[in-house]
Amino acid sequence: MRLLITNNALAIAGGTETWCYTMAREMMRRGFDVDVWSPITAEFCRSHFERGGVRLLHGIPQRGAYDLALANHTTTIRTAQDAAECVIYTSHGISDDVETPPASLHDGPYVAVSEEVFEVQYAPKRLGAMVIYNAVDLELFRPDPDVRRDRITCLCKGDEARGMVVEACTDPSIRCQVEVFDFQRRPRWSDEVAESMRRSFAVVGCGRAAVEGLASGCSVFVFDSRCGGPPISDGWICEGNVDDLRKANFSCRTHGIKVGSVRDLVFYLNSCLRVPSPWASDWAYRRADIRCAAADYISLYEQATART
Repeated sequence: MRLLITNNALAIAGGTETWCYTMAREMMRRGFDVDVWSPITAEFCRSHFERGGVRLLHGIPQRGAYDLALANHTTTIRTAQDAAECVIYTSHGISDDVETPPASLHDGPYVAVSEEVFEVQYAPKRLGAMVIYNAVDLELFRPDPDVRRDRITCLCKGDEARGMVVEACTDPSIRCQVEVFDFQRRPRWSDEVAESMRRSFAVVGCGRAAVEGLASGCSVFVFDSRCGGPPISDGWICEGNVDDLRKANFSCRTHGIKVGSVRDLVFYLNSCLRVPSPWASDWAYRRADIRCAAADYISLYEQATART
């Protein structure tokens, strides 16, 4: 089967960019003939996709050339519809206009990456959508029992939150190495993130970073400053709250606890046990496997084509 994956931009190592790459690799593993297309690309993404064997189209996809298109963002829906027999549209967020389901252009199927996205993007429009959560490559993100965990990996997107984590880790009560990923100024891909997480006892960040941290067996503190807002947190993820926090994609919006100072952050970080979290990687293998997410998309395609 020929599959097209579309995205608004492929320029940084952001959430949907990583989703496209990870989903493409899994579909290729299943024997699909996969192309990825975006109207905006950068060499950083082009070279990474090429190294991973993922074909990134340089021109407009050929009309009618694909059986299925997985379309992200309204900016790509027309191209996906021209290119594929069946289009599945996925909303990944609640705030950007490009995430709004194109109800006037597309009659489904639709996917939301969380219950929160469904409630914000689909329910008010009375659109049906399947929830298929963010999932990760569990071959890449996996614990290594032979590696010493001596650091914190910080994947906060906001400058203020990122700076607070760096300063907190110099506090005498914590004093540990912190590896900081700044995806805007120095973008790096998942292989480097996974290597850092294997050496970390804790991960600080939100969204996909939280899922990757859990898969790596780390303790995860959901914390960031987004869209010019103050640093907020949903606290540490544990067995008792993981499924609840996932409903909002580990976005800091479930509780939205304000973390007003570095001193406050030090208090929270000191409550982390510096030992591996085996329950976390077990949860990821049951609930966040890219193989299961890909199977859900294939099932949705089969249901849609059976009705036509």
